[in-house]
Parts: sequence; C-alpha cells; structure tokens
Amino acid sequence: MNKSYFGYLLALVLFYGNSRTIAQVPGMRKYAQLDGYTATKGYEIEQDEKGNILLGTDNGGMIFDGKKFRTLLNTHKTFDAEILYVRPLGDSRILLLPLTGNASYLDKGKLVTVADDQRLLRSQTSDNRSWKDPVTGDWWLFGDYLDRVCRFHNKEITVYRAKELEDFSDLMVINNQLHGNNKKREFYRYNPETHVLQKMYQENGQVFNFTREGIPLHSSCYGYFLGWRFNTDKKKLRLYDVKSGDSVLRLLKKIAVPFMNNPVIMMDRNHSLWMKVAKEPGILYYPDILEKNRRGGWYHLALPAVINSPFIDRNNNLWLSAPNNALYFLSERHLKNLILTNHFPFPDKIPKAICGDPSGRLYISYINDKRIACINGRHTKKILLDQSFNEGSKHILLIKNRYLLFFDEAATLFDLEQNSVKNIAISNSIKSACLMGENDMLLASIRGVYLVENIFDRKVAQDNNVDDKGLIFKKRATAVGVLNHKQILIGTPAGLWIKQDIHAPEVKVNDSVLAASNIVDIKSIGEGSALVATNAKGLFVVQNGGNRIRPINISHDIGQLRRIYMQNDSTCWLATDNGAYVLKMDKNWSVRSVVNYNFYDGLPSNSVTDICVLRDTAYFTTMQGMGIIPLKDSSWQQMAPPVIFINSMQVDTTVIFEPDSAVVLKNNQNNILLSLSAISYESLGNINYYYKLSPIHDKWVQTTNPDIRFTELPPGAYTFTAYATNAKGTKSEHLVELRINIRPAFWQTLYFKITLFVLGVLALLFIYRRWLMRVEKKKYIALQQKKHLAELELEAIKAQINPHFIYNCLNSVKYLNYTGEYTQSQEYLNIFAKLIRMTMQYSRQTFISLSEESDYLSSYLKLEKLRFKDKLRYSLSMENNIDKDTQIPAMLLQPYIENALKHGIAGNKEGGEVQVVFEKKDGDLNIFIMDNGPGFPGVNPAGTLGMHLAGGRALSYNELFNLDIRVEYYNEQDHTPLKTGAVVKIIIRITDYGNIINQSSYYR
Repeated sequence: MNKSYFGYLLALVLFYGNSRTIAQVPGMRKYAQLDGYTATKGYEIEQDEKGNILLGTDNGGMIFDGKKFRTLLNTHKTFDAEILYVRPLGDSRILLLPLTGNASYLDKGKLVTVADDQRLLRSQTSDNRSWKDPVTGDWWLFGDYLDRVCRFHNKEITVYRAKELEDFSDLMVINNQLHGNNKKREFYRYNPETHVLQKMYQENGQVFNFTREGIPLHSSCYGYFLGWRFNTDKKKLRLYDVKSGDSVLRLLKKIAVPFMNNPVIMMDRNHSLWMKVAKEPGILYYPDILEKNRRGGWYHLALPAVINSPFIDRNNNLWLSAPNNALYFLSERHLKNLILTNHFPFPDKIPKAICGDPSGRLYISYINDKRIACINGRHTKKILLDQSFNEGSKHILLIKNRYLLFFDEAATLFDLEQNSVKNIAISNSIKSACLMGENDMLLASIRGVYLVENIFDRKVAQDNNVDDKGLIFKKRATAVGVLNHKQILIGTPAGLWIKQDIHAPEVKVNDSVLAASNIVDIKSIGEGSALVATNAKGLFVVQNGGNRIRPINISHDIGQLRRIYMQNDSTCWLATDNGAYVLKMDKNWSVRSVVNYNFYDGLPSNSVTDICVLRDTAYFTTMQGMGIIPLKDSSWQQMAPPVIFINSMQVDTTVIFEPDSAVVLKNNQNNILLSLSAISYESLGNINYYYKLSPIHDKWVQTTNPDIRFTELPPGAYTFTAYATNAKGTKSEHLVELRINIRPAFWQTLYFKITLFVLGVLALLFIYRRWLMRVEKKKYIALQQKKHLAELELEAIKAQINPHFIYNCLNSVKYLNYTGEYTQSQEYLNIFAKLIRMTMQYSRQTFISLSEESDYLSSYLKLEKLRFKDKLRYSLSMENNIDKDTQIPAMLLQPYIENALKHGIAGNKEGGEVQVVFEKKDGDLNIFIMDNGPGFPGVNPAGTLGMHLAGGRALSYNELFNLDIRVEYYNEQDHTPLKTGAVVKIIIRITDYGNIINQSSYYR
C-alpha cells in the first residue's frame, strides 16, 4: 500500500465523526463498452441545451442521450483524438478542447477549426482551458498565454487582448470579469472591456494572497471562491462570496475537511462540493453548502475506480467519469437515498427484515448476520442474538407494542421496556408467527404449525425445543393467521387451510385459486377477516370466518408477492419483486388507489423483502440495500417527463444534423432514417417511442428503437410526429414534429401530369375524330346510297302512278263513247288533257303549293265525277288561316283519293261521298281524306296496293329529305257511332321546303 493511500485511509478513520463511508452504491449504473461507451479514460462532463450529456474522453468527444453513445468526430480526422473538455456553446454548437493543439467547434455536425475561424485561439500545448460564467452563462477560452482570451456568447465569438494578464494563472470568470492571481499569488479582478485591473481584499483589509489562502475551484465556478487555512489540527475549507463590482471577498462559510494529499475540490450547480485525491478511488460529497443548520459532514462514495470528474445534470442526477473504461451514473433519488441511509450500520450487508416500535426506533436484520441494528434517529446500537440466528432473522414482529419477535431457526422475544432477550422456541425454519389469544403463539415452520403457550411467562433456557405435543398441523406451513380469536388460517405451498379451532380438523378453503396457490403471508385485518398473499396469484380477502373469499383487484402487474404490511386499518403495503405497492382501501376492502414505489423512485432494487412505515417515512429492505422514501414529499415519486427531439435525419447517404421543422427533399431522396432522443436519464434507457407519419399512419406506432426508418416514400407532403414515455409511463410534455416534403420529378409533377393528360386527351380526341370522320363518311356514303335508292323509288312510284291513272281515264272515255255520251266524253277528254299536263308538270316537281295541289285535286275529282256521275259526291275545304302558298310534297294526296274512290265509292251502288279537308294545328298541316264507304276491311289498311304506293311515296320523302310525314288510317265507325267510312289523316310539318330542296342531293 502506497503512502498516499495509507494517508487517505487514515484521514477517513480520523474523520469518521464528520464523514461516513458508503461501501456500496445501490442504484448506481455503470456504462461500459457493451453499452457503447468506447473510451478508456473519461474527463470532464457537461450538458447541452437539449439535455445531452457531453463527455471529453481519450476516444474523442462523446455525446449521450441516455440510450445511445455517439462520437462527435466520427466523420472527421483530427491530429489528436483525446478531448479533455466538451463545452456546449448553444444553438447546437459544441466547443472541443483537445489534450494538445488548437480548439475547434462543431456547428450542427460541421467541424470548424482555426483555419476556418481565425477568432479561435492557437495553442501548441495542453494549456487550453475554459470557464463558464455562472452569471451570464457564457463560455470563456484561455490559451497558452493569457494575453488573449476568447468569449462565446450565443453565436458571437469575441477576442479580447489582455496583456495585463500575461503573468496570471488560475483564471476564472464571474459576470464577465476575469479573476486570477499574479506571480506574487495576489488575487486580482480584470475587466477585459476597460482593461482595468483591480486588486481583491479580505474583510480585514489584507490583500487576498494564495500563498496563505490556498487554491480556487478546480472546475466550473458557480459564484464562489474557495481557499485553505490551517487550524490547530484540521484544515478548514473557507468559502468566499465574490460579488460583481466589490473588491472585498467576504467569508461565507467554513467547512472542515479530512487531511488529504493534493485534493481537488469542485462545486456543482446545486452548490454541493466534491473532493477527490489523485489516483485514489472514490470521491467525497458535501451537500448544499448554502443550507443553514445542516447536520452531517462529508459522504464518501467508495467506488472501485478513481474519479476524474463529477457532474450534476439539470435533473440533479450524478455523473462520474473515470479512467477505468467506465462512466458512472446515479439518479437524484438514489443519491438522496444514500444520504438518508448513510448513518445506517452494516452498509456492506444485505437487509432482510425491518420493523419499528412506537417510539420511532427501527430494527433491521441482515442476511447471514445474527446482529440486529437498532436505529434511533442518527444514533444506532446493536442487539446480538444467539447462534440460531447466524443466517439472520426472517422477520421482525411487533407484539403488544412492547415486544419484538425475531424468528428464523428459533423464535426470540425482545422486551423493549427491559431491553432483554428471551428465547421462546427452537424449531426447523420458522416461516411465520402470530398471537393466539393473549399469551399463546402460533409458529408456522417446515414441519407444521406449533402452538407455544404462555410465551411471556416462559423461562429462559438454552434448549427450548418445541415438542410434537404442540403440533396442531402436520404439513409444511408458510404462513399462519387467526380469525375471531379461534379460527386458524394456515398457508402452505399447496394452498390455504382453515381450522375452526385448535382441536378441529383442518379443511382446505372452498376457493379454487387459494386451494392450489403458494401462500406467503397472512394478516388479520379485523373481526373475522384476513388478507392472504399468494406468491403469484395476487392478494385475497377472507371474510366471515372463511365463508367468503374474493380476490382484490389491484389493476397492476405486481409480480411475486412476498409480504403484507398494514400501515393502518385502510392502508396496506405489499412487498413484491416489482417494488412496493401501497393500497388505499374502503370499508369493504376494495382498492381505491394504488401507488407503486420501485427502483426508479430511489429504491436500491425492485426486489423488496420487507416494509415499515414510521412518521410519514417508508423504509424498505431490498436485495441491494436499504431504501427510504419520505411519503410527504410529493415530488419524490414524480419523474420529469422525457424531452424528445430529433438528433439527425439521414437521407440515403446524406446526414442532416438537427433538422429544422420543415425539410424539402428531391424525388430520389425517399429513404429516410430519423434518429430520436428522449432525455430521461433516470429511466436508464427504458424509453418507449410513439410516432406516426401522416398521412401514412392513422394510429401511433410504438417502439423502443430511437431510429425510425422509412423507405421508398412516394413524392408528397408528410408530417412526422413523435413523443416518448419514461420508465414510469410519463409522457413528453411537447411533441416533436417534422414536415417532410419530397418533391416529385418533373414527370411526377401535377403540371406534367396535367399536360400529359391533356396531350393524351387531345390524341384520343384526334383518333376519335378520325374514327368518327371515317364512320361519318361511311354513314354519309350509306346515306347517299340510301337517298339515291329513295330517289329511284320515288321516280318508280311516279312512273307507276301516271300509267295507272291514264289507264283509268282511258277506260272512262271508252265507256262514255260506248254509251254514246259524246258530249261528256268530250268534256272528260278536256279535263283529262288538263290533268295530264298538270300531272306531267307536278310529277317533275318535289314540292308544290297548297293552291296548286288544290287545283290538281279539284281537276282530278271533276274528272272522276264525270265518270261516276251522281254516284260521287265530293268536297274540298281549307281553313282560312292556312297560307295557300304553303309547300307540300307533290303528288302525295292523289293516291289516297284514288284509293278512296276505288274502295269507298266504286263498289257502292248508291254511290258515296269523298271529303278532303285541310286544317292547321300546332304548326302542323293536317289533311283528312274521308269517304263514307264500308271502311278498311282488314287490320292492315296500308297493305293494299294503292295505300302501299301512297305510303311508299311518304316514306321516300321522309328518307330523302329528313321529313316527318305521318300517315294515320282508321275507320269512322271506330270513333263516331252510326257512321261509316275510311279516314286517312296525313300530318305534315309546315316548314320552308326551299332550304330542304337546296340541301338535298335530289336535284344535284
């Protein structure tokens, strides 16, 4: 053992009254190479504005967000990878101070060196130093020589010439004023703006001189100055208040320190002191120096490593860098727990059971130790049990507020009033105990349940074995309880049994779960009721003497139950392997509220073995040490919500550090990797991330991986949103949001698509038009052919009408001559000649006027009158509102009149009447041709030759000139009773037939 280490241990022994050694540090997390911490040596620690931990290491500057370690210069090559200091400059800028060489800084991942920014100080040695102004928050950089200093304020870098400080050393900055000592070790203040150098004094008027007073703080200063002064047998640490504009250093406080060789003293943001000795393991801790009337001295955190630098982050968690390939972390609650338990004896022992008495004293047993620690405030004493308790006491039970029952291989009573120990029974591994009546006790052991009578009157004996006479249950028992002063509940590894009294036989309870569960504890909670804890099936309440059993719904995964502790009639605590649960219950023993205390609340371990509550403070024994939680401190269980942000965004091979709220990408930049951070160091990496990418995701996606990847995203606008939850399920107060716009290629743009669509439509229209033109052309050709056929058919009809009519007229002339009616024959021939001329003229015309048609029909009817004589009566009438110049198709009516004469008059011996009526209605010309003959004999009057010829002529006109000439046939008797005759109704739309003739190919 070297001399320095011997002196260090000696100092701890001599200083034991004011400083306690914490041999183990429950709850401390060690980050090593497997966690991504690849450094061999760790130097100073800082924290940036987002909450990341910044580390100077021999493997470069590192950054840690609680989940992942990243090397700051992993994309850069530097001449010296050993970084002593990593300082946050704000706005994502980080100052790097190497072991040798010039300072540089990172600006959102881009390395800026002296060659890039001439304001950085040049250095060729390891004298680069930095200091944070505790008032302004600015960082100051000092180089090899103090004639130039550099100030970082926001994004500004200001260089000051300070020749007055060339001989100074140990500079620190407070409110933009530089403080240091010259060669004479005199202390000065210097204003870099005015170049005024001011000497500093003590309150007695003497110049402050380091030769007498000692050394300043080693690291970041928080507004105070430290010095040394010898007393008679101790050294005192003297704290001076340094105020802006005041040249007097005022003594603030004196703190006694143990003797150490070349100590280094540091102060954190909470004004707590840390003291270490070079090459010596562990570190000394002195809480808030500003706290008045503080009791206690230094606390020694005994670690297996030399500590280079301590750091307290914004949530008051402790970080310790070391040269042994490790970084140490201790949460604020675990640090507080260390302070609260520092006066407990046997810190290297694992506690086993705990109990408190009415005066507020605690009693703690330990594994493999027969000593019981009795703690009264900050004073402790020990109770020594016999060799039966070499493995410790399984449980400590308070009886009648006067006795403590310790039991394991034996059961021992400790009288609190007489301070005496009395053995009452020796058995095989006692698991549980309870009173039966006023003086008797039931002991559950691996052999069964024993009844020990008159325990308070039993005499002390070396051999106080329990004989088989007192064995009332002969199976392995794990717990025992009493209902109604006589009923006995017995827990076993294979179920719960009940005895109605001591002498009654045992019967398994009528419950399928409790009858097959491992019972670990039973607590009577009132008249005829008890709580029964099972190892893995939860908690049950047994009421009405065992006739009613029901489970207690806790709505938590409590894990494996170990023990029940009743704080009062409505508050129940459960010791489990998932921490401690406190249940608030109503009168019916239904749970009103549940609170869980676990490792994240400062307990050394989630594996809780016993609980005790005294004076609003809960004490826990765990498998890693003692835990204490002040129940009145509502902030104790509150864990700060995680602060989430986006570290970087990798787009294919391009990395964007800390992207802004909106990012615009090209169409081929559609593979994205987002790296998230959620600052909650107390969670020890137990972070859940929830994210969604709108409009792709409608619901939140949960993951424990902070790297979120999206591949082959199509062009479009997206919104990435995320939040995180810490180890206790607390959600981030603010969501992180990033808008991502992937621009489409020109062929993916809307304009291009519209243009392409329009061109496609135009092409389709062109093709359709060409096709339509071809179809129209075919239709036109077909129509022309059809019209031509109609013209030929019309000519053929005309050719048929003229011979037919001439034949009928010649027969009439022949008949007249035959009968000797020469005068009538002559008249007939004159009218016939006139009619022939008109027929020849009108047959060459397509359309004729109504007056021409009327003359023609009159001539025709006169001619037929001569032939039929008195047998024919005819009339031809036209409404006055009809224009006689109205055009109608030529030769359209004559065939219908001829058919009426032939079928309506000729066959009637008495003769008949033919009427031709022209009417105008709704723009149509209605022409009625009526006779009083028998009418149409068949169902198809249009089938006769005359009607066929006439109808064909109308159809030809319709097809040839796109007309709508309609012909209707009906018998008069079908519409008017007592009348006979055939009616032909021809409907012609009155229009300008001149345009129709010009547009038709009939005359072309």
